[in-house]
Amino acid sequence: MGGRRILSAKKSVRLMAKKKILLLDSDRDFLRDMTGKLEEQGHRVVAAADVLACLDELVEFVPDVACIDLFMPRIGGDDFCRIIRNIDYLQQCRLVLIASSAGGEGLDLQALGVNVCIPRGTVSEMAVRLLDVINASDQRLQVPVQAKPPAGELLRVRQET
Repeated sequence: MGGRRILSAKKSVRLMAKKKILLLDSDRDFLRDMTGKLEEQGHRVVAAADVLACLDELVEFVPDVACIDLFMPRIGGDDFCRIIRNIDYLQQCRLVLIASSAGGEGLDLQALGVNVCIPRGTVSEMAVRLLDVINASDQRLQVPVQAKPPAGELLRVRQET
C-alpha cells in the first residue's frame, strides 16, 4: 500500500497529555530525582524547596498537578494546600499531598482540598504513584482556567504568609 504503515490496535499506544507539575519538598535530592523521572515521561516540572519560592514560581507557572510535602519548614504543606485552594486560578490544580502514611496523619484531606495523599517512599515508588495520579487526571473533565494570575493576587497571598 504505497509505503503506508497501518498500526494494529495492539501496537497503538494511547498518548496521555503531558502535564505541568509543581513539586514542593524541602529534600533537594528528592526534588532532583523526581524531576528527572517526571521529565523522562515528557512532563514539564517546576520544583521548589520552600513555600515562598513556590509562591514566586506560581506567578508564571500554573500547574495541572501540585505534589506537596506535608512537612515543610516555616509554612507546612497542609497550610500551603489551603493557600492554593484560595487562589481562584488554581482551583483546577490536582493536589497530591506527600505524608509518612497514605492516610495523611489524621488530617482532614477534604477540608484541605487535597485530591490524593501518597505515602513517602523511594523516589521510584513515589514516581509510580504520582504518574498514576497524573494519568488519572486526564480522565476527568478539565474546565478551562485562567492562564495567568490576576495582577497582585499572589503578591497579596505571599504578604499574608
